[in-house]
Amino acid sequence: MLREVETSGRRPLLLKTLIICLIANVCFLVFSLLSVNPEENWWASWLFGASFLIFGIGYNLGIGPVAYFIPSELVPPEAASIALGSAVAVNWLCTMFTTLIYYPLQHWIGGWSYLMFIIPCSIFLLFLWRFLPETRFHYYEHDELGASRSLTELDPILPYGTFERELINGIDDDEQSLL
Repeated sequence: MLREVETSGRRPLLLKTLIICLIANVCFLVFSLLSVNPEENWWASWLFGASFLIFGIGYNLGIGPVAYFIPSELVPPEAASIALGSAVAVNWLCTMFTTLIYYPLQHWIGGWSYLMFIIPCSIFLLFLWRFLPETRFHYYEHDELGASRSLTELDPILPYGTFERELINGIDDDEQSLL
């Protein structure tokens, strides 16, 4: 996933997966309203489940992890920890608020409760599309020591296990111990 974040860019990845999550939320609304009458619309529950999987894929491929990269890249390095800490705090406060209010709201207005997610998601999608800069190349700047800060360039990709180590070194461990 890290390679995807570095190669495709954070902005397009965030916006594309936010669109996927928005579409899934609209499907939640539609299929939850249709599944009120299960005798006629038995298929709506299955499509609700499929929408849930699509939402999970969209969230886990983009919005979830990328949201932890972007705040620290929008500010100078001295403020990165404060920016990330603030973003995480807001994330958890919104999660707590959503958890406390969603069930009573869903009980009160039914499937229309998904508007609580659709409206802010739409607003923030437009806001981010208009104002969020691409921060991928921010990491390609060099620090004071002249070292690149690219996440994929921190360490070479080493194979896992012992068999590939022989291929890298060109000799096996027994021959290396004789050296």
